[in-house]
Parts: sequence; structure tokens; C-alpha cells
Amino acid sequence: MKHRYIVDVEHNILAILIPKDLEFNDSKFISSLDSALQIGFQLRGESNPVKAHHHPPYKREIDLTWEVLFFFQGSAKCSIYDSGSNLVEILTCTSGDFLILLAGGHSIDFSEPTKILEFKQGPYFADKDKIFMHRNDLL
Repeated sequence: MKHRYIVDVEHNILAILIPKDLEFNDSKFISSLDSALQIGFQLRGESNPVKAHHHPPYKREIDLTWEVLFFFQGSAKCSIYDSGSNLVEILTCTSGDFLILLAGGHSIDFSEPTKILEFKQGPYFADKDKIFMHRNDLL
């Protein structure tokens, strides 16, 4: 199976679903070089190690909060919305899947106990980083 982009009508990438059974044959980045989150797949072996390195401090400016969710256990229905709060797609995420949330909005509904690991940029400002939206799919 391949990774899947969820896009709005203007072709803006809202989310990327990376399924647990992802298949790839080479190393490749699927994000642009100027993207705030670099996303890539790597296929490596004994003859192709990652050389010892570090990432020195470097001031960057970002204006969006991106989230990466890894589903350890269980399943969830993840609704993806465009910037106008219009429902674009509902995804089912299960154990082993990654969901990368890049733009627009989202909601997640659970029908069973589900364990998720979440990554996002910090620091987190509770009064600025999350705005609850009116879901246009509920009208």
C-alpha cells in the first residue's frame, strides 16, 4: 500500500495517511525542502548507514502547528476538514498507521480504547494553539 494525500479543492495538502503496510523500494522525501516538517521514507542496509551527526541550533519561523499521530492500538475515525470547516474526508486509522495533520482542521472519534502517540511543535500555548470549529458536516 502507498501513502495517501488528503487535499482540499485547491489541492492544498491537509493530511497524509501512512498505513502500517506501506511499501517502498528506495529512500525518498515526500515533503518539499521548504516544508516546516520534513517527511521521508528511508530504505537502508549494512552498506548504507546513517553517519554520526547532530543538528545544531538554528532559528526557524513556523506559523502552523502540525501534528503527527501514531496509532499503537485500537482504531479511530479521523475527519479531515478544509480551512472553511468543510468535511473533506473521513479516514479509518488502525494500529500501526501514521496520520500527519498539516492544514485545515480535524476531529477524531473512537469506538474502542485506542492508544495514540502524538508529536507536534512546541511550545504549546493553550490560548492560541487550538480553536474549536463549527463542523459543517453536522448541519
